Amino acid sequence: MPILLMTAWLVFNGRVTLELVLVGLGLTAALYGGCCALLGFSWRRELRLWRLLPGALGYLLVLVREVLLANLRVMGVILTPGRARHTDHRLVEFRAPVKTAGGRLILANSITLTPGTITVSLSGGHYCVHALDERFAHGLEDSAFVRGIRRMEGRLHD
Repeated sequence: MPILLMTAWLVFNGRVTLELVLVGLGLTAALYGGCCALLGFSWRRELRLWRLLPGALGYLLVLVREVLLANLRVMGVILTPGRARHTDHRLVEFRAPVKTAGGRLILANSITLTPGTITVSLSGGHYCVHALDERFAHGLEDSAFVRGIRRMEGRLHD
């Protein structure tokens, strides 16, 4: 957070001088100290979150790839004559091996962001997903989303 606060200070000022850097360091230290005292921030916790950044960026790339592929599959259903009438809508229930509440939420939202699927309910680690076609829901419990979240969870607890 101190890095982000200092960066914001310099960006909003629009220039970098010794005076601005020194004042920014003082303000950043005071603001971060207040956040630690009032909001429960800590260096140790923050360092753990910074370790997640490479995994989060990798997950974002996986999400973009999966959304693009799902768009192509849904376009195939829509644009193929007669195929839209013969889709096999399904409610699929599964339990994902995601440990943290944040990871479960990310997985539910990732499924919903992917065209052709929507998360209907999430209770603990139990998901109910509506799929436009049965093939869209195939392998959700061991999808690229689940593997990416599990990797991030592993880094969080290391």
